[in-house]
Amino acid sequence: MDPRHELVVRMARVSLSEIANFDELNRLVGYTVSEPYEDYYAPMQISKKKKQNRIDMAKQLDIVFEELLIYMFEMAKDGYSEYADAYVTASDRYREIIGQYVDVDSYLYAHADEVIASVLAVLYRHEDDAYYYSSDRARAIAEEQANEVWNHTEYEDAVKHMRFKTWNTIMDGRERNSHAEVNGETIPIDEPFELQGGMLQYPGDDSMGCSDEELVNCRCSLSFS
Repeated sequence: MDPRHELVVRMARVSLSEIANFDELNRLVGYTVSEPYEDYYAPMQISKKKKQNRIDMAKQLDIVFEELLIYMFEMAKDGYSEYADAYVTASDRYREIIGQYVDVDSYLYAHADEVIASVLAVLYRHEDDAYYYSSDRARAIAEEQANEVWNHTEYEDAVKHMRFKTWNTIMDGRERNSHAEVNGETIPIDEPFELQGGMLQYPGDDSMGCSDEELVNCRCSLSFS
């Protein structure tokens, strides 16, 4: 297990009833999973411009997810569990933010709802665990999501004028075995990659029913030729 995740497991045992406010929660949790934006994207085999695109979007998405988690934290502290309003607001804000950078096509429009629903579903399963409300978690989700959105956008653009795509995995000991297996694999651009958890056109693609085990916290990218 990644030592950072061991810290999360330990922090998840801190009950909300023991925490006075959101600032105290973050002092307890710290930043144990997410990374500074520049460090997160630095190892990716993509251009400086593409890295900056991800950084810029992640910083904005971070605000969306942190606002959502703060709201849910305050609700939990008050003994409420109303998710509907938070879901709608966060989904709309997600689409608004990514729309400043990319075309929000039908896939990304639906993806926004799925992401927020997933964040809230995980929170529901861990509703008394401190880490799941933290700024650390917000930044980790934002970094992953910015990569997924840009991977989708770059792939959709490349389909129009490129013939092949190559899967690039960050090989630093934190990669999934299935992603290590396809690292460097080059295939026709319209064919899916076959991973243990299913097929996908690009890292983070959930349009073909690939399991979440292949998608969550994925730091992979594509190059085209």
